[in-house]
Amino acid sequence: MSASRGWRAVDDQGLAPSPRCCWGDVTVALLRRTSTGFRGGRRAERRAWAGRCHRGVARVSWCERAGLLLRRLAGTTSYRSPVTVEPVSTPSAVRPPDPAIHAAARERLAGLATPPGALGRLGDLACWVAATQGEVPPRPVDQVRAVVLAGDHGVTASGVSAFPSAVTPAMVRTFAAGRAGASVLAAQHGVSLRVLDLGVDDDLADLPDAVRAHKVRRGSGAIDVEDALSADETARALAAGRAIAAEEIAAGAQLLVTGDMGIGNTTPTAALVAASLGLPGSEVVGRGTGIDDASLVRKGEVVQAALDRAGDRVADPVERL
Repeated sequence: MSASRGWRAVDDQGLAPSPRCCWGDVTVALLRRTSTGFRGGRRAERRAWAGRCHRGVARVSWCERAGLLLRRLAGTTSYRSPVTVEPVSTPSAVRPPDPAIHAAARERLAGLATPPGALGRLGDLACWVAATQGEVPPRPVDQVRAVVLAGDHGVTASGVSAFPSAVTPAMVRTFAAGRAGASVLAAQHGVSLRVLDLGVDDDLADLPDAVRAHKVRRGSGAIDVEDALSADETARALAAGRAIAAEEIAAGAQLLVTGDMGIGNTTPTAALVAASLGLPGSEVVGRGTGIDDASLVRKGEVVQAALDRAGDRVADPVERL
């Protein structure tokens, strides 16, 4: 944990950044330009990584490769330890990534001594960070926070999951205790992670009040026969999302990652995908937790029943939810 919060020596020539990443899709190892740290440019970088391999490190993690990439994108191999991060204020509106900045970042990346596409998604992510921030090189991102939103789905009773809904509260307790897989990954990379109960079909009275602070209801309706939430509950859920995001930003989040936990969750997800794309239920369902062939057919039927029941209301995004 201490390593993920600060800096780790890689050889006698300098320090390497602690990797910051979350779930394979967001790379957040951005470095600040300074006059101290690594010297000697890319040659020093190569010596540093060679030194690590010589000491028995089998491979360089993709997070650490991201650190080198983003230092290069920033045009520097020098940086300060530790990075000072200012809290991010709540924006009045969410703006899309700037296409002009994205183009400028790609042009800068293309000028580096790296074969095109050699770093896979890392190059795309580096350009996305720059375009999202609106500047090249991008500012360092050091404060990453994640929130797992938990809830039960009434449709689970229709036999669409390999596990019972009782697993949901058990998993919430595991998250709260810091023993879930995502908890370990977050701790490994210095990411703050909290779990919140928005709709678990359990009182969870043994957990801190903060876990239940945004709870909307116990479980949702079975979408093949009734609405998942009432109009009022949907409004409260959306308000909770805004409040949670504001809390995380107030706590210093520069990058906020959300996830969900709830047995049966891939069925309403499939229904939303089908409703959004105008596809039948049978084309969007998957095996989820590992259901058998008969359950997969049943799952497609349940999703189709939900689509038929909702009818034209799915044209409105809030009604669709």
